[in-house]
Amino acid sequence: MSDKYGWRSFWWLNVAILGFALVYQIFLLPETKWERDTIEVPTTANFLDLQEKESSESTEIESSDAPVAAPVEHIAVASEESMFGGPSRTQFMPFCVYDKSEPIWHAVWLPVRVTAFPIVQWAAFVFSWTASCFLVSNVTQSEALSGPPWNFSPAAVGYTNLALFGGASFALITAGPLSDWISMRATIKNNGIREPEMRLPTMIPFATATLLGGLVVSYGYQKGWPWEAIVILGYTLLGMQLAALAAISSTYAVRILYDYSLVM
Repeated sequence: MSDKYGWRSFWWLNVAILGFALVYQIFLLPETKWERDTIEVPTTANFLDLQEKESSESTEIESSDAPVAAPVEHIAVASEESMFGGPSRTQFMPFCVYDKSEPIWHAVWLPVRVTAFPIVQWAAFVFSWTASCFLVSNVTQSEALSGPPWNFSPAAVGYTNLALFGGASFALITAGPLSDWISMRATIKNNGIREPEMRLPTMIPFATATLLGGLVVSYGYQKGWPWEAIVILGYTLLGMQLAALAAISSTYAVRILYDYSLVM
């Protein structure tokens, strides 16, 4: 684009994309604020009582000769029906009425309070670190690859971003199912009890990709390695780690905060 239409065309493209994103967010994203005061949050005691009740019911079913297919089917249908729903028309309004039952200072203070959790701080560090590693390749690719020994044209430098995009796309496809599979295996070994930490082992291969990708790109620049090693291997690994580590760490932190809210 810069070669054919000039460097200004790239920034006008950014204006168009950001303008579309702004309009999309204002008119097509529903309001999803959680009204905490209007929702009955179960306490730890209620949760333990519910577990004990379910355990006793399952014991009675196993000890009796009555068929269990019908009750199980009924429960499955009820759970499936409770999963479906959709936002109302008022949630798409540009301005929604603020809930007066919650003080405004509470909504302002809540993000600050959340950052006091060490797990949230860790997740923020992981997210920022992966983004920084990705950004290093973006801000250095033009200066490094346009000079010797590669002497890439501006268009060729731009095409190297396909490796970053390919790595990120691969992680988006594989990281979620892999995390679910590892978590499910750990849940089975833990007698059906799932813990948020069971997803963390999924980060090991992607954390390794961060280390290898950074080393390949940095040493490749310094030693003048073939561009295939820098772009195809290094850039792909850096794109892969960004999408995977950021998603897994954020999911872990959100799940911890959700569990914490249930026992408060």
